[in-house]
Amino acid sequence: MTSTDERGSVSLVALAMATSLILCAGLVLDGGHVLAARRAAISIASQAARAGAQELDIDTLRRTGTFHVDPNRAAAAADAFLAAAGKHGQVSVHGDEVHVVVYDHQTLHILGIAGLGDVQVTGRASAHVVHGITTAEPG
Repeated sequence: MTSTDERGSVSLVALAMATSLILCAGLVLDGGHVLAARRAAISIASQAARAGAQELDIDTLRRTGTFHVDPNRAAAAADAFLAAAGKHGQVSVHGDEVHVVVYDHQTLHILGIAGLGDVQVTGRASAHVVHGITTAEPG
């Protein structure tokens, strides 16, 4: 014999279990998408920084034979790369280093049901002028 006080208790447990499983799946799937978006932002930032670091100060190179970044051309080249990639971010040039920060967002599809919307994703990279062939230090 079953007590009438326990009617529907299995339904509540099943609902709680289903909700928690969906949220766990959301953490896995949406979390994976966020990590992939972050990797993509870092990749674009790296490429933009390298594009900027290739813009040398030609006058200094011809006068002294030394390789230095032209800050205005480097920033313009990195900005152009970001625009071509359809991304926005910040570009700064400090000496012979070009620093790029890419800002993007990733929509949470499953966790969005739980009220979470987009997540801001940031990718940072820098590049500097290297002349000639270099090898990594052993280590």
